[in-house]
Amino acid sequence: MIVGYADRAKTKNIQNLINENILIPTFKLIERMEGVEGLVFLGGGARRSTKNPQGFGDKYCDVDMSIFVSKLQPWLPHFEYYIPDNIGADIENGWFEINCHQMLIPREYDARHWTDDQKKQAYEEAIVFYDPHRKTQDLIDRMCVIDESTNKERMASLIKALLSYQPTPDPINDHLALNKMLNQTVELVFRANKEFRTHKKWRYEACLRLNDLPYGAEELLSEAILVKELTKKDVERRKKALDQVINHYIQFQGGTHLPHKPTNYNLNPKKDMLSLIIGQFYWLVERNPQRQMHRGFPLNAHDLLNEGIAMSLESYRIVQGKQIQQEVQALGVMSPHPYYPEDFYNLWDSSIGFRDVLIESIFVPDLSSQGISERVNILTNFIHPYKKQLQESGLVSPDPYHHALKRGIYSDRQLLQDPFGEKACPKNLSEEEKRLFLGFCSLHIVDSIDSLRCNLNIPLPKIYSERQLIQLKKIMEDIK
Repeated sequence: MIVGYADRAKTKNIQNLINENILIPTFKLIERMEGVEGLVFLGGGARRSTKNPQGFGDKYCDVDMSIFVSKLQPWLPHFEYYIPDNIGADIENGWFEINCHQMLIPREYDARHWTDDQKKQAYEEAIVFYDPHRKTQDLIDRMCVIDESTNKERMASLIKALLSYQPTPDPINDHLALNKMLNQTVELVFRANKEFRTHKKWRYEACLRLNDLPYGAEELLSEAILVKELTKKDVERRKKALDQVINHYIQFQGGTHLPHKPTNYNLNPKKDMLSLIIGQFYWLVERNPQRQMHRGFPLNAHDLLNEGIAMSLESYRIVQGKQIQQEVQALGVMSPHPYYPEDFYNLWDSSIGFRDVLIESIFVPDLSSQGISERVNILTNFIHPYKKQLQESGLVSPDPYHHALKRGIYSDRQLLQDPFGEKACPKNLSEEEKRLFLGFCSLHIVDSIDSLRCNLNIPLPKIYSERQLIQLKKIMEDIK
């Protein structure tokens, strides 16, 4: 388990406020409900260290928790709901975003639902708050284990992919390939240390907490992420820094002795995947890079923006209706290339100027906050009209991220399709009123009109103002 990777954050830690006013009171309500087999702190609430014994959360964070149940119940909270910040946390936008995973115990014993490293890492560091029959901890212990054979095979595939790099005549293409290689190299570092990869928001900072690192790892990764010029010389500079990291693990881990199993990579269904990609642009580009910069983690910030560029390229392939013929290494490792021809960068509407945006956004001249802001602005100005065009052509839904959730692409996010709050919510509410109502139902574990009425009379302390309680009571009068 990786410990303390949020310790260098420059932002104020408010996790104690979150725990005392939101998580623990909510868990105390939930543990009384029938069929609850476990309550778990995830994310910042579980990210404890000597410096931050209460966990780590700041005004930019969301609040993560998980409920393990024997069967789905109508009182289960929405995966994503919001509650107002009336506890003095100075949270961004004035609302806490709560992410609540619904974990159905019989389903979770199927290992197919635990193939994602990021899920395993999140639960490996999770803190189990309530576990009356020890089913939750036993399940986590069983699933969060690194398979030695699979890990070695994946390492061999990563090394083979990294060694396959060949420069092309186009520095843009080579810089994009090196961005892909950076992700593969960071994964190699985690695998060599026999640790699960953290979420991409934290992977560089967590990577630097590992035991087996090449000398000067942070400086080498910083050098490799910079893109100063669109020249062959600058490509060679980045490649040299990456090679020093890669060679450390080739030297000590044994090279590429395992068989290579090529296959084709195909994205289907295209529309659902496109909606997921476009939806993720929001937090990959508009939301999280600036937050990571405020925390003092420029590598994480630029990493997310590079992901945004890669996903825009992926969306182009889907829009063009081309089957992706990239060679995929064993266990899904993509080669850094293929070469992208000149016309690859032209969308069907050339007014978007995709290649020009790509050239501007690829630059990382330094690790300053100004550089982050410039890249965010460039990509945001591209994404908004691109998203609008995709919506008008019917290729993505008006709310693409939530469309992807409802289609079950994120199967761990919300299993119960119709929680009470969603069924009871009046249709004529403003966005703020809807957020207020759904948040209240989720936070207070409401499953009926009677329990809604009861909880309005005895709300959790400090969470809702008098004005908001009056709003909620007025909304309840419209519910039949």
